[in-house]
Amino acid sequence: MIKLYASDLDGTLFNGSHTTDDFVVETIQKIHESGATFSIATGRDMHACRCLSLRLNELKGYIIAQNGALIMTMDRKVLYKNPLDKEIVRLLFKTFPNARFECTGFDTMYIRYDRDYYYNRLLKKGRYHVETMEDVLQKTSDCVFGLRDEEILEKEILKINLYLNSDEDASIYDQFLEEYKDIVSNGSSEHNLYEFTMVNVNKASAIRKLMEILDIEEHEVAVFGDGGNDVAMLEAFSNSYAPKEAMECAYKAAKFHLGSYKEHAVCKQIQSMLEAKE
Repeated sequence: MIKLYASDLDGTLFNGSHTTDDFVVETIQKIHESGATFSIATGRDMHACRCLSLRLNELKGYIIAQNGALIMTMDRKVLYKNPLDKEIVRLLFKTFPNARFECTGFDTMYIRYDRDYYYNRLLKKGRYHVETMEDVLQKTSDCVFGLRDEEILEKEILKINLYLNSDEDASIYDQFLEEYKDIVSNGSSEHNLYEFTMVNVNKASAIRKLMEILDIEEHEVAVFGDGGNDVAMLEAFSNSYAPKEAMECAYKAAKFHLGSYKEHAVCKQIQSMLEAKE
């Protein structure tokens, strides 16, 4: 019997517009009505301003965020954190003095470059489902600009994001990761995105930490994911599922395969599992 359902968001649990809707909310509520529990497992930072826009205030359960560097309840009680070592952050800043790092803390993002560039990048990429400058301002209220490196180093940083343009050299960051592979890792499998965390941070290890807290066994867990940062958890658990649009590495790692996330394949699978349980 499944006691914990853990799912990635974008390309998995979310609908085709990369957000929640009534069916998603209803599915999570049904999980808790059945006596089981639910956890998000995402690379997103899940700061309060974005959780509210995703209707998470309507739900119970847990949030595994920042690729596993943070575990908290839906009402934002922290259960576990694994921040970046300050000396690694310092070394990243020193090695790449002009890198456009986005340093994410528990509820704040410290942007190491120009405000206008950041806003324009969000509009261009449509990240966080933004279409207008009003959307950008509303959904980036957690961002702080203009701090010096030494000021950022005073903060607790859980993950550092780096988005590269197509003409930028990624090899220098790959070389850094290879040199310090025993300390820091990249949770992203996208060619233009780096997500620096401590080497032992991933969704699988975070789910196991949550299992310890909840006293749940491996066979009582079902996981759902579609991306490179989901591979570890899809490989780790026997009840693992990927939608048909999943990246090849995630699709191969999953034990079971579903239809399209755009048609709520994950929610439908969860509801089917809950019905079979009755």
